[in-house]
Amino acid sequence: MACFFGEPGHLAAGPAYSSEDLFLSAGAYFHLRPRSSVYNVFFLVQFWTYGYYYYRLIRVEPLRRFILFFLVLFPVFWVGTVFFLLGFNRWDSYLLIVGSFFSIVLSLFYYYQLITDQETPSLRQLPEFWIATGMLLFYLGALPYFGTLNFLVNHNLLAGRGALVNTVRTLDILMYAAISFGFMCRWPRVRGVGGGARAGAAGG
Repeated sequence: MACFFGEPGHLAAGPAYSSEDLFLSAGAYFHLRPRSSVYNVFFLVQFWTYGYYYYRLIRVEPLRRFILFFLVLFPVFWVGTVFFLLGFNRWDSYLLIVGSFFSIVLSLFYYYQLITDQETPSLRQLPEFWIATGMLLFYLGALPYFGTLNFLVNHNLLAGRGALVNTVRTLDILMYAAISFGFMCRWPRVRGVGGGARAGAAGG
């Protein structure tokens, strides 16, 4: 947690958006089966938070308008599918599929911004790049599986649950390894800033 201190606002919120995927991962790893309503609410918070993170990160105005469009419409889509199409207590795979697809798109938006920037900082010390890379790896690998999850659960629950455990576990390792690497590379700089601030306070 300490590596988030002294970071910009969107990075300081890192524990919040990473803990959301940990929720789903932990449930899969320990074979927990919360009510579908819990996951439905979780997906709304998760993907809206991702959108808000990229809205603060992206500076290209047309892309920002697209993200704002997503932030407004995704809750509307959530209400429509959860309350009118499937029901609050039924697993809503539409949310997971749409949210995963837009997570991929938002990550690619950041890549576009990075490529078109006149001055590109060192990627090794750019946590935003590693966050986008981790999310891209996770959702590119998981989206095809999420698309067939309802079929697997309805026809073979044990196979569906086993595939979920193995898929999410492997992809989580890749995603959190990328995110952790990004913040670990910035740790000396953050520690130096914190040390300088403490020294300044002591001198004052």
